[in-house]
Amino acid sequence: MTPELTPSERAVLEARCEGEALKDIALRLGRSIPTVAEWERRALIKIGVPQGTTRHRRLEEGKRIWGRMVRDEAVRAATS
Repeated sequence: MTPELTPSERAVLEARCEGEALKDIALRLGRSIPTVAEWERRALIKIGVPQGTTRHRRLEEGKRIWGRMVRDEAVRAATS
């Protein structure tokens, strides 16, 4: 099951998985870059990405995990 993310965390995670830069997300959402970075950090923690690696590695791992969660959720929805 997909973890409970706030709407902001979900929006940032989805945008980052699509390759959008933090700066661009912050501008689009009308928030500061540190705020958007914090939402990203919280989202990655919630989906189970270890925090002991570089931001780039955490994001790559987050993309992999998030993609699997979204696919699994879609399969469950289609088969129920």
